[in-house]
Amino acid sequence: FADEAERRQPSPLERQYSQRGGKRLEQFGYDLRTERRQTTNNLLNGAVPDDYILGIGDELVVTLRGQVNSTTSVRVDREGRIVLPNMVPVAAAGRRFGEFRDELTAQAQAAFIQTNVFVSVGSIRAIGVLVTGEVRAPGRYTLTSFSSLVDALSQADGIQKSGSLRSLKILRGGQTLTVDLYEVLLGSRAMNDLRLQDGDQIVVPAIGETVAIQGDVVRPGIYELKAGQAGLSAVLELAGGAQRARGNRIDILRLDKAGRNQLVQDASVNAR
Repeated sequence: FADEAERRQPSPLERQYSQRGGKRLEQFGYDLRTERRQTTNNLLNGAVPDDYILGIGDELVVTLRGQVNSTTSVRVDREGRIVLPNMVPVAAAGRRFGEFRDELTAQAQAAFIQTNVFVSVGSIRAIGVLVTGEVRAPGRYTLTSFSSLVDALSQADGIQKSGSLRSLKILRGGQTLTVDLYEVLLGSRAMNDLRLQDGDQIVVPAIGETVAIQGDVVRPGIYELKAGQAGLSAVLELAGGAQRARGNRIDILRLDKAGRNQLVQDASVNAR
């Protein structure tokens, strides 16, 4: 309970903006539910999509009905293959499930006359990822191959309010993938697009430039900006837009070089 109460305390950034604006303002996106969950259980609920990438350790259930009647549970071996009785090995690791299933079906039907083939995934492999940077509990976590970036952040107890939501990095095999969590929070990207791989390192850098907006907008709050997103129209879009279609007055309160408040009254929507 003490930890939860601590999280509800305003951050230094929230205190500064609230004091300047004269109204309580909160940083957008950090209230995403991030309780730690047990994600190491590799049992599945529901069907596996055809674009799932198979890997060493995944368990497949193959059922034959016809000339041969059998149900076999077999794991992708260390050479990345599935080996079934009376059939040649079939490469599985690194292939999409739908592609693998089609090839296995074709081979089984060629080997056994009038035989139907049913293939499903029984359990999935575990993966290890490292979470570092501005999270509450950095470290290495064991997840499943179905886990997303959000799952890993949940295991690390969530992003601190000093951390960025807009420029997270996934280091993978010499490549760096940049992720903007606002795309997930605002509904323009699905969490399944952020699926992790074994050996990934997630880096949460410090928060970037911010802006606060209050008044008659859909989502008053404090928002992190991306490079090139400093225009007032872009900020209004982050806040869900004005509640009135027209007749709005927009004032900008900004800091001058001496750190004093400077008021720009009735600013243009194109102001920066």
